[in-house]
Amino acid sequence: MTAPQTDEAKWESKVDREVVLKWQQDNDSGFNPSADDLEFLRRTAGIQEEGELRAHVVEVRNRAIKVFPYPCIFKYSFASTRITKIGGFKKTIQLAKEREGALLLDIGCCFGADVRSAVLEGFPPKQIVASDLHAEFWDLGHDLFRDTQETMPVTFMAGDVFDPAFLSSSPAGTPASDTPLSEVKSLSDLHGRLSSIHASLFFHLFSREQQTQLAGLLASLLVLEKGSVVFGHQIAAEEEGVGQHVGKWAHNIASWTAMWEEALKGAGWTGSVGVDAKLVVGSEWVSKLGIGTHTMYWTIELM
Repeated sequence: MTAPQTDEAKWESKVDREVVLKWQQDNDSGFNPSADDLEFLRRTAGIQEEGELRAHVVEVRNRAIKVFPYPCIFKYSFASTRITKIGGFKKTIQLAKEREGALLLDIGCCFGADVRSAVLEGFPPKQIVASDLHAEFWDLGHDLFRDTQETMPVTFMAGDVFDPAFLSSSPAGTPASDTPLSEVKSLSDLHGRLSSIHASLFFHLFSREQQTQLAGLLASLLVLEKGSVVFGHQIAAEEEGVGQHVGKWAHNIASWTAMWEEALKGAGWTGSVGVDAKLVVGSEWVSKLGIGTHTMYWTIELM
């Protein structure tokens, strides 16, 4: 009988230990939340005393590393939220008010900090779908924010976006799925149904070819009506391609715009595409990752 894999053995089969040690060395500088992050955590986790709150976050982080030691886990990025700072978020909140039953997808949601932020700002939790490759991160999110499926009734689905059994391509003109959200088993069941998609710190994990494929897959999930949006932030560059030496691809604004125009055209959108994107010089942490040099905040809107 083969012994069950330990948590470390699971991720060691996918990433070199020396790479992880470098990630830890470059990113494990302790938990140093901003005032906004602390306020967000107090509101969600319900822990007011700062020392107790910090200890709580560190304890959950230590468990998360055993699931998969992403640099953002070492960096405590999962305990902060940036969704409200992106233009597409305001449009998303407006869609929730104007479109009956408008659905929001947070793809690559990790612990679900941005999901909680959206709920705090008024987006109905029962109209949010969250998805990540690792279901354990969502479970840890319940621990971190001290809520449950009953108190945070978001639909969560674990899966690989490049697995056709989880997210398949949909030819232009395919009728929108009518599967009740309570019965949805995969992202494919959401073709043509999403008013808004949020994807932060996600696309830069992949090659250029994979990002192009992913944009096409996500575009097929949108409601093809004026006002539907895709938005997020990620590592980028002034000159695209910086991270290709590590198997990743850093887009610039021009290449990012072209990719989404093509993806939406392929999904059947015949109107114009509004792109609001800006580059901000990356921190030292961004540079050390070797993917790109800047952070790009972006919103794609059907016009």
